[in-house]
Amino acid sequence: MELKIKQIENGYLMEWQEETEENKFTTCQEAIVNDDDMSDDDKESMKKLLYYVAEFFGCHYNKWSQLNLKINWDKKGHKLE
Repeated sequence: MELKIKQIENGYLMEWQEETEENKFTTCQEAIVNDDDMSDDDKESMKKLLYYVAEFFGCHYNKWSQLNLKINWDKKGHKLE
């Protein structure tokens, strides 16, 4: 399965092919868009995109598991030299 991701002006556009009938495919699209032009919304859109990609490829949330994917922006950065 292939998922194409394009960055658009206000978020991301995902595109993939789904088989509708034997050897017949249709192109599907879904967008994740920013609500505002704030930098936090860019990070939230990226977080939604990464969760979407994980779900698309079969990494599903399990409320009983202790090993679910968690994406946060809570770590302090470090200076690159």
